Amino acid sequence: LVLVESVGAGQLEIEISRAVNITIVLFTPNTGDNIQAVKAGLSEVGDIYVVNKSDLNGSGILYNIIKDLIGGTERKPVVLKTSVKTGAGVKELAQTIDSFLKGGRINYKERERKMLESELKDMVLNIVEQKVSAMLGQEYKYKKFMDKMAAKEMDPYTAAEQLAAILFPNR
Repeated sequence: LVLVESVGAGQLEIEISRAVNITIVLFTPNTGDNIQAVKAGLSEVGDIYVVNKSDLNGSGILYNIIKDLIGGTERKPVVLKTSVKTGAGVKELAQTIDSFLKGGRINYKERERKMLESELKDMVLNIVEQKVSAMLGQEYKYKKFMDKMAAKEMDPYTAAEQLAAILFPNR
């Protein structure tokens, strides 16, 4: 068993979720950023959502909000409350994790295929980015587009579209 812990609710966490078998998203009450995090994409990545510190005021409200936002999705993730301080819900969380690992709630073949697909896509995009950067460095028109943009004769979107057409004709 390998645990991967991250510190926030940004793009990195979404990337991490593509490389692991189970994603547990942890929330604590009275930190308004949590709801923004749910809206910002974490609602699609978690298998288990946990409201920790359930002994604090506001935990019930947070739990209900998460249950409303996430619990009704097609994926049917689990939403739990725990309190490490009192021990409440910790056993249920452990049992839920165990059931995910042993009980067939995870389609490992499908998850592995998605992981491989994501890895391949990232590798191809990195290679393409390196090649395009090298091509732009050699493309004499790149400087001309930069000069036009600096002189406010061309907007960046148009310059990018035209450069892409030069680099990738007929695409």
